[in-house]
Amino acid sequence: MNSKLFIGTAKYLFTDWLNSLNQYIYDGKINMSGEYSFANILRIAESPTHFICELYGSKQYKPGQPITVEVPNTIEKVKNTTSFFCSNASDVNQQKAVIKITGDGNTLEGLLISTRGDLDLIQRKIKLPVIPVNINYHEAEIPIMIGPEVVSLLFNDLELLESDGIRIIYRIIHCAIIINKKESKETLITFFQDTIKRQLKSLNLTRRLIGLNTIFNSPIEHFAAQLFSLSNQNVKESVIDKFIQQHSNEFAQAMGYKRALSQKKLKWLERELDDPDESKPDFLLERYDGYYDILDLKTGAIKFKSITKYKKSGKAGKIRVRFVDYVSELIAQLKDYERYFNLEKNKEYAYQKHEVKIQSPKLIGIVGNYNNFEKEEVKDALNQYKDNIIVFSYYDVVNMLRKIN
Repeated sequence: MNSKLFIGTAKYLFTDWLNSLNQYIYDGKINMSGEYSFANILRIAESPTHFICELYGSKQYKPGQPITVEVPNTIEKVKNTTSFFCSNASDVNQQKAVIKITGDGNTLEGLLISTRGDLDLIQRKIKLPVIPVNINYHEAEIPIMIGPEVVSLLFNDLELLESDGIRIIYRIIHCAIIINKKESKETLITFFQDTIKRQLKSLNLTRRLIGLNTIFNSPIEHFAAQLFSLSNQNVKESVIDKFIQQHSNEFAQAMGYKRALSQKKLKWLERELDDPDESKPDFLLERYDGYYDILDLKTGAIKFKSITKYKKSGKAGKIRVRFVDYVSELIAQLKDYERYFNLEKNKEYAYQKHEVKIQSPKLIGIVGNYNNFEKEEVKDALNQYKDNIIVFSYYDVVNMLRKIN
């Protein structure tokens, strides 16, 4: 099976199942007593031995309403299958794992797998509910290891917890299917269909179905937990951006805004030679006075120990706190967006095309996480900029979301 065939088959299977599931809810064949949402975004990855598809997201649909599965334009390449799920996976042949997975047709469902027994760390740091059934091994370096010989494997409502000494890496997997690249399309279809049949038979006991988010108390709680999970992973900004788009109202509310507009194209009608033809801020946030502020995202799992650094300046060699280049580039991008709106023709285009009005905008960047974001140092580094520039971590955003839940 090649990658194109795998992607097409995975999209068809999940789309067909999610729409059947929502029709079952509409027809009363499946009764939902509490709040629920659907996972409808696919991540696709390829290792030397396996294809991987992970279903995530938390979008609410009315019973019977058609569900669309979003598929990425590109496939992620990973050095080995385990590294897609475990950030600390380097040499999986040498590393100790809590669970080593081999063989065919395995399923892990409804578990938290931890490399250490100190699960209180996750409660103390992120204060989000976790699956109560957990397996941990104090000497393990990674939660799971997926052997190259694995034929088919399912993860459903799985949480992985590991630490690299600097940060806690919390990974939520609503649903992931792993298929050996040597296998056929028919193997994938059979494995998927057999899984659905098994889940439907045990539904009264487990209340667990692929694509249905029910393990958290509310969709906002699920959004907060998955956002924290994504911010700990080495994913592209577009993956996080797409996930936030599904929850733009909750995101805007948590940030203190009326609504959020995502990826609006802004043509530079008035521009200098080195200006782009168009810009697309990640989000334009509508204030309650009708004007908009500008927000851009970077990743949370940055490779630096801190988003700030110490730098000598002047003849006296005074030590000043500055942002690392990655964050400085984020701020420079935000200032470019502000300059766009300072030019009259551009400002008029934005209003005519998107009804966006800008006046004294705040420029907001989201980058980093609790382990690399020292608030006092960030405050000192911001002193060199105007007061309208604000930098938050993903951990800050998660806590804002939890306050509105």
